[in-house]
Formats: sequence, structure tokens, C-alpha cells
Amino acid sequence: MSIIVNTTVLSNFATVGQLALLQRRFGTLFLSDAVIEETQTGKRHQLDIP
Repeated sequence: MSIIVNTTVLSNFATVGQLALLQRRFGTLFLSDAVIEETQTGKRHQLDIP
């Protein structure tokens, strides 16, 4: 099974160190261009985003 993941889900699982759990449970994770952009913007601003 594959799922589309938004920034909130990605961030929440990353915060508790469980990103691998999402992949184990659902297989392929799809991220929209907006989610990728949001996480990259957060990293550029030195926010704690995966």
C-alpha cells in the first residue's frame, strides 16, 4: 500500500523518531512538491524539520 504524506504527518513522525514506521506500515510514501518545499524551507531557516 502507498500513501500521500503531508508535512504535519511527516513532521510528527520525525519528531518521535518513527519515520521508518510509516514506510514499514505503508511501503511507498508520496510527498507533494509543496511538502518537499516546506521541509526544505524549514531546514534553510534552521527549524527542526526532517
